[in-house]
Amino acid sequence: RFLHRKVDNEEIFFSSTLENQANLPPNYVDDLKSMYSEDMQKRMIYGQYGKVFKGNPVFPQFSRGEYVRHIEPVQGIPIYRGVDFGFNKPAVCWLQYVNGQVRVYQAIKGDKIYLDDFIRDIILPEELKLFPRWNAPIKTICDPAGSQESDKGKTSVEIMNDFGIFPMYKKSRTEEGIKAIKHFLDTKNESGEPNFLIHPRADLLNSALRGGYCWDDKMKLPDKTKGYDDIVDAMRYPITYIHKWARAGAMASGMDNERRYVSKNGSRSFTY
Repeated sequence: RFLHRKVDNEEIFFSSTLENQANLPPNYVDDLKSMYSEDMQKRMIYGQYGKVFKGNPVFPQFSRGEYVRHIEPVQGIPIYRGVDFGFNKPAVCWLQYVNGQVRVYQAIKGDKIYLDDFIRDIILPEELKLFPRWNAPIKTICDPAGSQESDKGKTSVEIMNDFGIFPMYKKSRTEEGIKAIKHFLDTKNESGEPNFLIHPRADLLNSALRGGYCWDDKMKLPDKTKGYDDIVDAMRYPITYIHKWARAGAMASGMDNERRYVSKNGSRSFTY
């Protein structure tokens, strides 16, 4: 009413805690910031709109940590492109594994779009913006269902092959991927940084991690009705892969020596 349908004689005012900072105890605002997640800060300190999530978050530690940073990709190290298929809500996530640290640069979800259009109109143009003059491989790890489901008469993997993309895929349990993500959230590197960082531009994935991706207590699995499972799955596939190979000590060799099965069309389903 106040933002999108401007009406005469009506106005909206936002009141921020910062406006009263001169009358507050020293370090009062800093203490609040240390307590609140970014969404909570937006509402409770800056007086802006913010999202409130219901349910038990799958990653409660995310709201308590400093994971959101303006990070830049590191040249010479592969980018991992995670893809979750589906006409209604396909999703893609780009991340990198740098010295034990997962760095998520962007995650996007489509809406009622065929896979070939999603690749042509969203994935490839976004990559040109994210990684200009890129000099390292971009490896794709996708939903294993893509080797079975059909889209326009072809499997999703075959459609990716048409664009010169030959993804790796392996069936894994959702719980396995959640455990892998939590490993990076819960550990730090030698510099004291979290082993998981995410760029603020990945706003939908940030919202998922802050609580949008929550448990279905009856099913004992993440709630698929909230609309965040697709974007988290796109991140989950490559992180599951990375976690397995990091534990096996294969990352030092650039993961070029992994045991894998190569299908006739050149895509790979991998084993550990």
